[in-house]
Amino acid sequence: MSAVISKAYSKALFHLADSKDDKLKRWKKELEEVLHIFEKFPKLNSFFTLAVIKEKEKEKFLEKVFKGKMDDELYQFLLFLLKKKFLVQLEGIASSYATLVKEHFNILEVHMVSSSPMDEKSKKILLEKLESTYGKKVDIVEKVDPKLLGGFILKIGDQFIDASIKGRLVELNQKLLSLHF
Repeated sequence: MSAVISKAYSKALFHLADSKDDKLKRWKKELEEVLHIFEKFPKLNSFFTLAVIKEKEKEKFLEKVFKGKMDDELYQFLLFLLKKKFLVQLEGIASSYATLVKEHFNILEVHMVSSSPMDEKSKKILLEKLESTYGKKVDIVEKVDPKLLGGFILKIGDQFIDASIKGRLVELNQKLLSLHF
């Protein structure tokens, strides 16, 4: 249900921006900044979900923190989400909105998990290969997981490409276990 709500409200926000490139980008950045504040202060989610705290108090908080510091239409959108009790869905809404913006600009988001940070030369080669393969500008989101031992795993949409040593060892183990002596 929350994914459906997130997609619906992100589409509404996207259309509210009238597909104006500068507004789409600015709102994406401003939403990321709002989320950063919620991540930095995790108790804010509780504040906005507690029924004992009156809606006026929650509105005053949003006004104090965000009014005049972001696009007014986006601020009004936050107030709307508060009134509809969907402000707790903001992370999903912002994520869906970011996806819509990237699609609008023909950008493919690729999530990469590697055993250590990839050097710039290797990253550039990978980026060029992905861009030529998919015919889109590619945005690589990196995460480091030392448990991989070496190599990397790419997530492109719903496709996974496992080029990790751990993945190859698991594959080798399965092949060895399937052998009948």
